[in-house]
Amino acid sequence: MHRARVTEVRGKKVLAEGKWLTVIGNRSVHSGDWVWTDGRCIYGHESAGGSALVLGKRRESGVPVYVGARHCLYQRGALRNLHVDYEYRGLLYLGAHAAHLLPHPYPQRKQQLLDADMDAAGNIFTLTGVYWTLDEDGMWPAPLGAVRVEKNGKEIAAHDLRSYYEMFKLPHYTSIVTGGGHIDCEGNWGFYLEIDASSDGRYNEKRPGTELTNTVYYVDSGGARQLFHDYARLNEKGFIRKSEKHTGARGKKFPIHDGYYYMWNQYAPTGANFLSRPERIILTIFTPTGDKILTGCFRLGTRFTILRIGDGQYLLGVHSVTTQTLSMFTTGEDQVPEVYPPEWGWDVVHPFENGLYLCKDGLLQKLTEGDCDTFRFRRVRDIKTWEKTLKNAIQGGSKSWKTL
Repeated sequence: MHRARVTEVRGKKVLAEGKWLTVIGNRSVHSGDWVWTDGRCIYGHESAGGSALVLGKRRESGVPVYVGARHCLYQRGALRNLHVDYEYRGLLYLGAHAAHLLPHPYPQRKQQLLDADMDAAGNIFTLTGVYWTLDEDGMWPAPLGAVRVEKNGKEIAAHDLRSYYEMFKLPHYTSIVTGGGHIDCEGNWGFYLEIDASSDGRYNEKRPGTELTNTVYYVDSGGARQLFHDYARLNEKGFIRKSEKHTGARGKKFPIHDGYYYMWNQYAPTGANFLSRPERIILTIFTPTGDKILTGCFRLGTRFTILRIGDGQYLLGVHSVTTQTLSMFTTGEDQVPEVYPPEWGWDVVHPFENGLYLCKDGLLQKLTEGDCDTFRFRRVRDIKTWEKTLKNAIQGGSKSWKTL
Protein backbone atom coordinates (compact mmCIF):
# COMPACT_ATOMS: atom_id res chain seq x y z
CA MET A 1 0.00 0.00 0.00
CA HIS A 2 1.23 3.50 -0.80
CA ARG A 3 -0.10 7.01 -1.28
CA ALA A 4 -0.69 8.49 -4.72
CA ARG A 5 -2.08 11.78 -6.04
CA VAL A 6 -5.24 11.71 -8.14
CA THR A 7 -5.03 13.55 -11.47
CA GLU A 8 -8.42 12.69 -13.00
CA VAL A 9 -11.73 11.16 -11.88
CA ARG A 10 -14.35 9.47 -14.04
CA GLY A 11 -16.99 7.92 -11.85
CA LYS A 12 -15.44 5.00 -9.99
CA LYS A 13 -12.34 5.13 -12.18
CA VAL A 14 -9.47 7.31 -10.98
CA LEU A 15 -6.21 8.20 -12.73
CA ALA A 16 -3.14 8.21 -10.47
CA GLU A 17 0.53 7.62 -11.29
CA GLY A 18 -0.46 7.27 -14.95
CA LYS A 19 -2.78 4.28 -14.30
CA TRP A 20 -6.55 3.94 -14.03
CA LEU A 21 -7.53 2.60 -10.61
CA THR A 22 -10.90 1.51 -9.21
CA VAL A 23 -12.44 3.15 -6.15
CA ILE A 24 -13.84 0.62 -3.65
CA GLY A 25 -15.83 1.84 -0.70
CA ASN A 26 -17.92 4.97 -0.56
CA ARG A 27 -15.24 7.64 -0.28
CA SER A 28 -15.69 10.59 -2.65
CA VAL A 29 -12.49 11.29 -4.58
CA HIS A 30 -11.55 14.50 -6.38
CA SER A 31 -8.69 15.49 -8.66
CA GLY A 32 -5.70 16.51 -6.53
CA ASP A 33 -6.59 14.25 -3.57
CA TRP A 34 -4.03 11.91 -2.03
CA VAL A 35 -5.32 8.34 -1.73
CA TRP A 36 -4.19 4.92 -0.53
CA THR A 37 -3.76 2.31 -3.26
CA ASP A 38 -2.24 -1.08 -3.89
CA GLY A 39 -1.74 -0.28 -7.58
CA ARG A 40 -5.16 -1.61 -8.60
CA CYS A 41 -7.75 -0.19 -6.20
CA ILE A 42 -8.25 2.93 -4.12
CA TYR A 43 -9.30 2.31 -0.53
CA GLY A 44 -11.31 4.50 1.80
CA HIS A 45 -14.68 4.55 3.53
CA GLU A 46 -16.74 7.42 4.86
CA SER A 47 -19.02 6.28 7.66
CA ALA A 48 -21.96 8.16 9.15
CA GLY A 49 -21.39 6.23 12.42
CA GLY A 50 -23.96 4.79 14.86
CA SER A 51 -27.35 3.36 14.07
CA ALA A 52 -29.08 6.67 13.51
CA LEU A 53 -28.50 8.99 10.60
CA VAL A 54 -26.73 12.15 11.72
CA LEU A 55 -27.31 15.18 9.57
CA GLY A 56 -24.60 17.83 9.68
CA LYS A 57 -23.96 21.01 7.76
CA ARG A 58 -22.28 20.17 4.52
CA ARG A 59 -18.90 21.81 4.13
CA GLU A 60 -18.40 23.80 0.96
CA SER A 61 -15.53 22.92 -1.33
CA GLY A 62 -13.64 25.06 -3.81
CA VAL A 63 -10.36 25.65 -5.61
CA PRO A 64 -8.08 28.37 -4.15
CA VAL A 65 -6.43 30.60 -6.75
CA TYR A 66 -3.94 33.46 -6.55
CA VAL A 67 -4.21 35.48 -9.78
CA GLY A 68 -3.75 39.13 -10.61
CA ALA A 69 -2.44 39.75 -7.04
CA ARG A 70 -5.80 38.61 -5.63
CA HIS A 71 -6.63 35.56 -3.53
CA CYS A 72 -9.83 33.98 -4.85
CA LEU A 73 -11.90 30.80 -4.73
CA TYR A 74 -13.35 29.06 -7.74
CA GLN A 75 -16.78 27.64 -6.84
CA ARG A 76 -19.74 26.50 -8.92
CA GLY A 77 -18.51 28.10 -12.13
CA ALA A 78 -17.60 31.49 -10.66
CA LEU A 79 -14.61 33.21 -9.09
CA ARG A 80 -15.05 34.76 -5.63
CA ASN A 81 -12.64 37.34 -4.23
CA LEU A 82 -11.59 36.52 -0.65
CA HIS A 83 -10.84 40.17 0.24
CA VAL A 84 -7.72 39.36 2.25
CA ASP A 85 -4.47 41.28 2.42
CA TYR A 86 -1.89 39.85 0.07
CA GLU A 87 1.82 39.63 -0.56
CA TYR A 88 3.25 39.27 -4.04
CA ARG A 89 4.27 35.66 -3.56
CA GLY A 90 3.42 32.43 -5.34
CA LEU A 91 0.74 30.28 -3.72
CA LEU A 92 1.34 26.59 -2.98
CA TYR A 93 -1.09 24.58 -0.88
CA LEU A 94 -2.26 21.07 -0.03
CA GLY A 95 -5.76 20.74 1.39
CA ALA A 96 -7.42 23.28 3.64
CA HIS A 97 -4.78 23.22 6.40
CA ALA A 98 -1.50 23.97 4.58
CA ALA A 99 -0.67 27.23 2.79
CA HIS A 100 2.76 28.30 1.59
CA LEU A 101 3.51 31.79 0.29
CA LEU A 102 6.73 31.43 -1.69
CA PRO A 103 8.88 34.38 -2.77
CA HIS A 104 8.44 35.05 -6.47
CA PRO A 105 11.12 37.66 -7.20
CA TYR A 106 10.66 38.98 -10.68
CA PRO A 107 11.42 40.95 -12.82
CA GLN A 108 15.01 41.69 -13.62
CA ARG A 109 18.32 41.00 -11.91
CA LYS A 110 16.98 38.62 -9.31
CA GLN A 111 16.62 34.88 -9.10
CA GLN A 112 13.21 33.68 -10.18
CA LEU A 113 11.08 31.00 -8.61
CA LEU A 114 10.14 29.15 -11.78
CA ASP A 115 7.93 26.45 -10.23
CA ALA A 116 7.12 24.64 -6.98
CA ASP A 117 5.37 21.45 -5.84
CA MET A 118 4.53 19.77 -2.53
CA ASP A 119 4.10 16.09 -1.62
CA ALA A 120 1.75 14.45 0.90
CA ALA A 121 4.35 14.73 3.67
CA GLY A 122 4.61 18.49 3.22
CA ASN A 123 8.01 18.50 1.50
CA ILE A 124 8.42 21.50 -0.81
CA PHE A 125 10.28 21.20 -4.11
CA THR A 126 11.37 24.41 -5.86
CA LEU A 127 13.04 25.32 -9.15
CA THR A 128 14.86 28.67 -9.07
CA GLY A 129 16.23 30.38 -12.19
CA VAL A 130 18.05 33.63 -12.98
CA TYR A 131 17.76 36.90 -14.85
CA TRP A 132 21.39 37.75 -15.67
CA THR A 133 23.04 40.36 -17.90
CA LEU A 134 26.63 41.36 -18.64
CA ASP A 135 27.59 44.65 -20.33
CA GLU A 136 30.27 47.32 -20.07
CA ASP A 137 29.09 48.14 -16.54
CA GLY A 138 29.72 44.61 -15.30
CA MET A 139 27.67 41.57 -14.37
CA TRP A 140 24.14 41.80 -12.92
CA PRO A 141 23.79 39.99 -10.63
CA ALA A 142 27.15 38.51 -9.68
CA PRO A 143 28.04 35.71 -9.73
CA LEU A 144 26.03 34.00 -12.46
CA GLY A 145 25.64 30.70 -10.63
CA ALA A 146 23.12 28.06 -11.63
CA VAL A 147 19.49 27.10 -11.90
CA ARG A 148 18.79 25.19 -8.69
CA VAL A 149 16.46 22.34 -7.73
CA GLU A 150 15.80 22.25 -4.00
CA LYS A 151 13.87 20.17 -1.49
CA ASN A 152 12.92 22.09 1.65
CA GLY A 153 15.58 24.67 0.81
CA LYS A 154 18.41 22.15 0.30
CA GLU A 155 19.88 21.71 -3.16
CA ILE A 156 19.29 18.29 -4.76
CA ALA A 157 20.27 19.20 -8.35
CA ALA A 158 21.61 22.17 -10.32
CA HIS A 159 22.32 23.27 -13.87
CA ASP A 160 25.44 25.43 -14.16
CA LEU A 161 24.98 28.41 -16.50
CA ARG A 162 28.57 29.63 -16.73
CA SER A 163 29.37 27.39 -19.69
CA TYR A 164 26.74 29.14 -21.81
CA TYR A 165 28.48 32.48 -21.50
CA GLU A 166 31.75 30.90 -22.63
CA MET A 167 30.04 29.58 -25.78
CA PHE A 168 29.62 33.06 -27.24
CA LYS A 169 32.36 35.20 -28.77
CA LEU A 170 30.30 38.41 -28.67
CA PRO A 171 32.00 40.25 -25.83
CA HIS A 172 30.03 43.41 -25.20
CA TYR A 173 26.55 42.37 -24.09
CA THR A 174 25.13 39.02 -22.99
CA SER A 175 21.89 38.13 -21.21
CA ILE A 176 20.91 34.76 -19.78
CA VAL A 177 17.26 34.55 -18.74
CA THR A 178 15.14 31.60 -17.59
CA GLY A 179 11.38 31.07 -17.63
CA GLY A 180 8.51 28.61 -18.03
CA GLY A 181 9.81 26.12 -15.46
CA HIS A 182 8.49 22.77 -14.22
CA ILE A 183 9.30 20.65 -11.16
CA ASP A 184 7.52 17.73 -9.49
CA CYS A 185 7.84 15.73 -6.29
CA GLU A 186 9.64 12.90 -8.10
CA GLY A 187 12.54 15.23 -8.86
CA ASN A 188 11.76 15.81 -12.55
CA TRP A 189 12.45 19.37 -13.71
CA GLY A 190 12.83 21.53 -16.82
CA PHE A 191 12.88 25.17 -17.93
CA TYR A 192 13.30 27.52 -20.89
CA LEU A 193 16.66 29.25 -21.24
CA GLU A 194 17.28 32.20 -23.57
CA ILE A 195 20.71 33.63 -24.35
CA ASP A 196 20.95 36.92 -26.26
CA ALA A 197 24.30 38.43 -27.22
CA SER A 198 25.65 41.45 -29.10
CA SER A 199 29.16 42.42 -30.15
CA ASP A 200 28.35 46.12 -29.61
CA GLY A 201 26.29 47.51 -26.76
CA ARG A 202 25.21 50.42 -28.95
CA TYR A 203 23.22 48.11 -31.22
CA ASN A 204 20.39 50.63 -31.44
CA GLU A 205 22.76 52.84 -33.44
CA LYS A 206 23.06 50.07 -36.07
CA ARG A 207 26.82 50.23 -36.41
CA PRO A 208 28.07 48.25 -39.45
CA GLY A 209 29.62 44.94 -38.48
CA THR A 210 27.63 44.49 -35.26
CA GLU A 211 26.63 40.86 -34.68
CA LEU A 212 23.59 39.72 -32.69
CA THR A 213 22.27 36.30 -31.67
CA ASN A 214 19.12 34.95 -30.00
CA THR A 215 19.20 31.32 -28.80
CA VAL A 216 16.46 29.46 -26.89
CA TYR A 217 16.92 26.08 -25.17
CA TYR A 218 14.72 23.76 -23.16
CA VAL A 219 16.84 22.32 -20.36
CA ASP A 220 16.06 19.29 -18.17
CA SER A 221 17.99 16.56 -16.39
CA GLY A 222 18.80 15.02 -19.77
CA GLY A 223 20.59 18.14 -21.02
CA ALA A 224 19.91 21.25 -23.12
CA ARG A 225 17.82 21.02 -26.29
CA GLN A 226 18.16 23.95 -28.69
CA LEU A 227 14.76 25.15 -29.90
CA PHE A 228 15.60 28.38 -31.74
CA HIS A 229 18.78 30.04 -32.95
CA ASP A 230 18.95 33.35 -34.86
CA TYR A 231 22.02 35.24 -36.07
CA ALA A 232 22.36 38.60 -37.82
CA ARG A 233 25.18 40.94 -38.89
CA LEU A 234 24.52 44.60 -39.64
CA ASN A 235 25.68 46.05 -42.95
CA GLU A 236 26.13 49.67 -43.96
CA LYS A 237 22.48 49.98 -44.99
CA GLY A 238 21.07 48.89 -41.64
CA PHE A 239 20.77 45.10 -41.82
CA ILE A 240 21.54 42.15 -42.33
CA ARG A 241 23.01 38.86 -43.12
CA LYS A 242 20.57 36.68 -41.27
CA SER A 243 20.34 32.96 -40.53
CA GLU A 244 17.90 31.05 -38.37
CA LYS A 245 17.21 27.55 -37.12
CA HIS A 246 13.74 26.98 -35.66
CA THR A 247 13.21 23.21 -35.71
CA GLY A 248 14.27 22.06 -32.24
CA ALA A 249 10.80 21.56 -30.72
CA ARG A 250 9.62 18.90 -33.18
CA GLY A 251 8.21 15.91 -31.31
CA LYS A 252 9.04 17.36 -27.88
CA LYS A 253 6.61 16.85 -25.00
CA PHE A 254 6.83 19.78 -22.59
CA PRO A 255 5.69 18.79 -19.06
CA ILE A 256 3.10 20.76 -17.08
CA HIS A 257 2.36 18.88 -13.81
CA ASP A 258 0.48 15.78 -12.61
CA GLY A 259 1.26 14.10 -15.94
CA TYR A 260 -0.25 16.79 -18.17
CA TYR A 261 1.91 18.05 -21.04
CA TYR A 262 1.82 20.10 -24.24
CA MET A 263 3.34 19.91 -27.72
CA TRP A 264 3.98 22.65 -30.25
CA ASN A 265 2.03 22.63 -33.49
CA GLN A 266 3.57 25.70 -35.17
CA TYR A 267 4.96 29.12 -34.35
CA ALA A 268 4.57 32.62 -35.76
CA PRO A 269 7.17 33.57 -38.39
CA THR A 270 9.36 36.50 -37.40
CA GLY A 271 9.80 38.08 -40.83
CA ALA A 272 12.75 38.52 -43.14
CA ASN A 273 13.55 41.99 -41.80
CA PHE A 274 13.41 41.25 -38.10
CA LEU A 275 15.91 39.54 -35.79
CA SER A 276 13.73 38.11 -33.04
CA ARG A 277 12.99 34.51 -32.25
CA PRO A 278 9.30 33.44 -32.52
CA GLU A 279 7.14 34.68 -29.65
CA ARG A 280 3.70 33.19 -30.40
CA ILE A 281 3.31 29.40 -30.32
CA ILE A 282 0.26 27.37 -31.30
CA LEU A 283 0.30 24.33 -29.03
CA THR A 284 -1.94 21.51 -27.82
CA ILE A 285 -2.38 20.53 -24.16
CA PHE A 286 -2.93 16.84 -23.38
CA THR A 287 -4.17 14.82 -20.41
CA PRO A 288 -1.80 12.31 -18.74
CA THR A 289 -3.34 9.59 -20.93
CA GLY A 290 -2.72 11.55 -24.14
CA ASP A 291 -6.23 12.89 -24.74
CA LYS A 292 -6.41 16.34 -26.31
CA ILE A 293 -7.76 19.10 -24.03
CA LEU A 294 -7.34 22.22 -26.16
CA THR A 295 -5.31 23.88 -28.90
CA GLY A 296 -4.50 27.58 -28.69
CA CYS A 297 -1.90 30.30 -29.19
CA PHE A 298 0.31 31.15 -26.20
CA ARG A 299 3.55 33.01 -25.64
CA LEU A 300 6.86 31.18 -25.65
CA GLY A 301 7.80 29.87 -22.20
CA THR A 302 4.32 30.01 -20.63
CA ARG A 303 3.89 28.13 -17.35
CA PHE A 304 0.51 26.40 -17.09
CA THR A 305 -1.48 25.30 -14.05
CA ILE A 306 -4.37 22.92 -14.74
CA LEU A 307 -7.09 21.01 -12.87
CA ARG A 308 -9.92 18.85 -14.18
CA ILE A 309 -13.16 20.05 -12.56
CA GLY A 310 -15.75 18.09 -14.56
CA ASP A 311 -16.44 16.14 -17.72
CA GLY A 312 -14.54 18.02 -20.44
CA GLN A 313 -13.97 20.98 -18.08
CA TYR A 314 -10.69 22.32 -16.71
CA LEU A 315 -9.34 25.31 -14.85
CA LEU A 316 -6.29 26.67 -16.67
CA GLY A 317 -3.84 29.19 -15.23
CA VAL A 318 -1.53 31.06 -17.63
CA HIS A 319 1.69 32.80 -16.57
CA SER A 320 4.30 33.93 -19.10
CA VAL A 321 7.50 35.91 -18.62
CA THR A 322 9.41 37.63 -21.44
CA THR A 323 12.93 36.23 -21.72
CA GLN A 324 14.15 38.11 -24.81
CA THR A 325 16.36 41.20 -24.30
CA LEU A 326 17.75 41.94 -27.81
CA SER A 327 16.08 42.44 -31.19
CA MET A 328 16.79 44.27 -34.46
CA PHE A 329 14.94 45.18 -37.64
CA THR A 330 15.86 46.36 -41.14
CA THR A 331 14.71 49.68 -42.56
CA GLY A 332 15.18 51.53 -45.83
CA GLU A 333 16.36 50.17 -49.13
CA ASP A 334 17.78 46.97 -47.66
CA GLN A 335 14.35 45.63 -46.66
CA VAL A 336 13.15 42.33 -48.08
CA PRO A 337 9.50 42.08 -49.22
CA GLU A 338 7.41 40.27 -46.60
CA VAL A 339 5.34 37.53 -48.24
CA TYR A 340 3.63 34.75 -46.24
CA PRO A 341 1.15 32.11 -47.34
CA PRO A 342 -2.37 33.43 -46.64
CA GLU A 343 -3.30 30.32 -44.68
CA TRP A 344 -0.86 31.32 -41.92
CA GLY A 345 -2.99 34.33 -40.97
CA TRP A 346 -0.65 35.27 -38.13
CA ASP A 347 -1.67 38.92 -38.29
CA VAL A 348 -4.98 37.97 -36.68
CA VAL A 349 -3.71 35.25 -34.33
CA HIS A 350 -3.37 36.63 -30.82
CA PRO A 351 -2.06 34.67 -27.81
CA PHE A 352 -4.07 33.97 -24.68
CA GLU A 353 -2.57 36.40 -22.17
CA ASN A 354 -1.88 35.85 -18.47
CA GLY A 355 -4.93 35.00 -16.42
CA LEU A 356 -7.32 32.29 -15.25
CA TYR A 357 -9.47 30.48 -17.81
CA LEU A 358 -12.31 27.97 -17.80
CA CYS A 359 -11.88 25.37 -20.53
CA LYS A 360 -15.06 23.64 -21.74
CA ASP A 361 -14.81 21.12 -24.53
CA GLY A 362 -11.63 22.71 -25.86
CA LEU A 363 -12.82 26.34 -25.73
CA LEU A 364 -11.36 28.91 -23.32
CA GLN A 365 -13.36 31.48 -21.38
CA LYS A 366 -11.36 34.08 -19.43
CA LEU A 367 -12.45 34.31 -15.78
CA THR A 368 -9.97 37.04 -14.82
CA GLU A 369 -6.73 38.55 -16.08
CA GLY A 370 -3.35 38.91 -14.39
CA ASP A 371 -0.35 36.72 -13.59
CA CYS A 372 -1.50 33.32 -12.32
CA ASP A 373 0.91 32.76 -9.44
CA THR A 374 -0.75 29.57 -8.18
CA PHE A 375 1.73 26.74 -8.69
CA ARG A 376 -0.88 23.96 -8.35
CA PHE A 377 -4.68 23.93 -8.34
CA ARG A 378 -6.18 21.59 -5.72
CA ARG A 379 -9.75 21.25 -4.52
CA VAL A 380 -10.15 21.92 -0.79
CA ARG A 381 -13.13 20.40 0.99
CA ASP A 382 -13.66 23.06 3.65
CA ILE A 383 -13.31 26.61 2.37
CA LYS A 384 -14.00 28.17 5.78
CA THR A 385 -10.96 26.42 7.17
CA TRP A 386 -8.99 27.40 4.08
CA GLU A 387 -9.81 31.09 4.51
CA LYS A 388 -8.52 30.98 8.10
CA THR A 389 -5.39 29.12 6.99
CA LEU A 390 -4.69 31.67 4.26
CA LYS A 391 -5.18 34.66 6.54
CA ASN A 392 -2.85 33.14 9.12
CA ALA A 393 -0.23 32.51 6.43
CA ILE A 394 -0.45 36.09 5.16
CA GLN A 395 -0.15 37.47 8.70
CA GLY A 396 2.69 35.09 9.50
CA GLY A 397 5.48 37.53 8.76
CA SER A 398 8.36 37.86 6.36
CA LYS A 399 9.73 34.31 6.20
CA SER A 400 10.40 32.84 2.79
CA TRP A 401 7.46 30.54 3.34
CA LYS A 402 4.94 29.94 6.07
CA THR A 403 3.73 26.44 6.89
CA LEU A 404 0.56 25.84 8.85
